[in-house]
Amino acid sequence: MNSNLVRKLSVCILAVLISALPTTTALAAQPVFDSFHEEFTTFFVDCGDFDVYEDASLDMNVTTFVDADGNPVSIKWHGTWNGTIYSPETGKSLVEDTQHFNSFEADAGSGVFTFVGLTMLITLPRHGVVFLDVGRFIFTYDDTGAFDEIFFEAGPHPFVHGDFDVLCEMLA
Repeated sequence: MNSNLVRKLSVCILAVLISALPTTTALAAQPVFDSFHEEFTTFFVDCGDFDVYEDASLDMNVTTFVDADGNPVSIKWHGTWNGTIYSPETGKSLVEDTQHFNSFEADAGSGVFTFVGLTMLITLPRHGVVFLDVGRFIFTYDDTGAFDEIFFEAGPHPFVHGDFDVLCEMLA
């Protein structure tokens, strides 16, 4: 038999066999979509002589990917954040630049989260960027909801590390 014909038949048979194999994607159930809007005021940081609070609104889209049995495999969040940080004691405030798009991905089994995007950006006329937290970091939470361990990070992360000195100075 012609070796080219054997090769072509082998490739065709292999293709048929591979296409008949089940894949995780084919067995996975459809993702579950959810969205929500939340508005809140929360304590932001203690600046020593005064406290700082944040008024914020959050629009979040959540996609939960599940396996064939409906168990969560991973979760992705994409959100828009609008906020203002302020001090009631000094009467000063800073408006965060709007349209903060964030992307989280959680491995449902491990508790490891990946954040990619803009955490916080504040710009002022004639000053430009005064506070920027952006990039990627991979982390876990502890039982209180605080960062437990950061495994990887890229980009400036003063928000993640609690370095708010410049904001305290501007709100003094």
